[in-house]
Order: sequence, then structure tokens, then C-alpha cells
Amino acid sequence: YYYPPYPVYPQPPQYTYKTQVTIATDPPGTALYANEQYIGMSPLEYTALWNPYVDRIEIRAERSGYTTNRRMVTPQDRNIFIVLQPRW
Repeated sequence: YYYPPYPVYPQPPQYTYKTQVTIATDPPGTALYANEQYIGMSPLEYTALWNPYVDRIEIRAERSGYTTNRRMVTPQDRNIFIVLQPRW
């Protein structure tokens, strides 16, 4: 029998550098998500990981009784302030 070689899958890119991003919200104590993954409650020091294929990260802020707000973070961002509006 002839067995073809196993396919070679490329490895995911390694992160080339990281930055610290301070995320604050009004109201404080809001749940924060980075690219749909829960990262904690505000205020928060978030370590963003960057590589040639990642040039922005979506931060989502959610709190019961308030509208959800999203913000795109780039490698240049260091401080983010997100305001959530009350739902009426």
C-alpha cells in the first residue's frame, strides 16, 4: 500500500508583541469582552496580543439595563473609555 504523506498545516502565527490597554466604563462594573471572549469587569488592565494578522480587537461592554457598546482597539490605543446608555 502507498500512504500519502500527512498534510502539513501551517502553525498559527505567534504573537509578535503585546500592549497594555486600560479600559474604563460608565457605569463601572460592566462586563467586558475582547473578540467575543470574556476578559473581566471594568475598570480593567487588558493585555492585547498583536501579530501581523491582528490589527484591531473588538471590545464589547455589556451591562443589564444598559445598551451594549462596542469599540475597536488598535495597537496605538492605551486608554479606552466606554459610556453605556440606560435602556428606557
